[in-house]
Amino acid sequence: MFEMNPSNKIYHYCSVNSFFNIIRSKSLRLGDIEKSNDSMEKMLVIGTINRLLGESIDNYTDPVIQKTIRGTQTLLNEVNDIYSYVCCFSEDKDSLSQWRGYADEALGMAIGIDKSKIDFEINRYRFFKVSYDPNEMEDDCKRIINESLKNFHLDKVDNSKSLFINLQDHLRDIYLRYKNKAFEYEKEWRITANGGFYNQEDGDKLYVMGIDSPEDLDKNNTGNIKFSKLQHCVANNQIRSYIDLNFEDDKNDFIKEIWLGPKCNNNKNDIRILLSECGYDVEAMVKNGFQIHKSSASYR
Repeated sequence: MFEMNPSNKIYHYCSVNSFFNIIRSKSLRLGDIEKSNDSMEKMLVIGTINRLLGESIDNYTDPVIQKTIRGTQTLLNEVNDIYSYVCCFSEDKDSLSQWRGYADEALGMAIGIDKSKIDFEINRYRFFKVSYDPNEMEDDCKRIINESLKNFHLDKVDNSKSLFINLQDHLRDIYLRYKNKAFEYEKEWRITANGGFYNQEDGDKLYVMGIDSPEDLDKNNTGNIKFSKLQHCVANNQIRSYIDLNFEDDKNDFIKEIWLGPKCNNNKNDIRILLSECGYDVEAMVKNGFQIHKSSASYR
């Protein structure tokens, strides 16, 4: 499912506080993208779909089909809160731009893992490489629209809601797969959990489906990786929802590298002691190829 590179590793850059919590809990956190710095990026694909739908109206003479498309555009415009959860990685190790942007101005750390450990596609959970190619995104959006529209030309009533639901089944897999080309330097990979766009109504308002009911949780566990149910915390004066990816059952082989940022105030021995205190077998980790590195990037 993933593209091979010489190291096959990806790196999660984070603050010291986040690093400490990851090591202690043996979990990576999938945060609500609505509360992130990238909260509007999900609209890139949705906006493209909406534009292409508008351009497709002239292809149909049937006023009912035209009304269906316009109604679907209205529903897409109402999508403001999409409860999707993301954990981000970069192909680049010891990247100055990543240290500055995602590791507390280079005071933090980076955790390197093997992509094969999280190579899965199960229920609403996906692992993929982000694409920055606008032509690829446009083609994907056109494909989705064509697949969604092909069964609606025989309908005699306004089917906006049905078309919207049909679109969201396709959108769930791709709307976080694309980013603006300006971010191509990040070389990003993602784990995502997507709730979709549930069309439960209260008047004219659109609500969003949650992530998995408790009885479905067992279906979200794959190998030694387990996903938690939806949980909540308070951060920056906000109540935030999140999902944890727990790697405790594979803790001595899951983490392959730890990098200390250019301005990190800890040393390698601090990390070894922390790992041991948190129940990791450092000797077994080293036998599995684990290493600790200090950044060589120059940054003040």
